[in-house]
Amino acid sequence: MTIANPDNFFRQVLPNGMKVVFEKRDVPLISIVAATNFGSGHENENNKGIAHLIEHVVFKKTKNKTGNQIVSMIEKKGGNLDAFTSDEITGFHSKIR
Repeated sequence: MTIANPDNFFRQVLPNGMKVVFEKRDVPLISIVAATNFGSGHENENNKGIAHLIEHVVFKKTKNKTGNQIVSMIEKKGGNLDAFTSDEITGFHSKIR
C-alpha cells in the first residue's frame, strides 16, 4: 500500500472562499471533486430533497452542451462523471486517464 506524501498536497483558498486542494502525482490521471458544504442533513421539512435535486439538475445541460454530450466527451477520454449527496455535502466527481 502506498501512503500519500503530505509534501505533495497543496491547499489554497480563492478570493470567493472556495477551497482548492491539489495533490501532485506521477500518474497520467486527473481526478476532480467539487463539493458544497450542504447535504441532506442540512435540510428541513420545507426543503427536504433539495440537495439531491440540485445534484441531478447540474447534470442536465449547459448553455452549449447537453448532459449526454458532456458525459460522452469525458467517457471518450476513458473517464467518468458522477455525483453524490451525503448528510454533510453534495459532491461532483470526474476522473480522466
